[in-house]
Amino acid sequence: MGFWIFMLAMGLLFPAIMILFGAIFAKTAPKKINYIFAIVQICP
Repeated sequence: MGFWIFMLAMGLLFPAIMILFGAIFAKTAPKKINYIFAIVQICP
């Protein structure tokens, strides 16, 4: 049972990080677009 709880937590970790970073970028957009941010925006 513990294994499946771990798998559920790991499966929800990436969407939770995406929601967190989306909320951060919605509040404060980066003032200067750096190389990594540009690559993330170009690649779908």
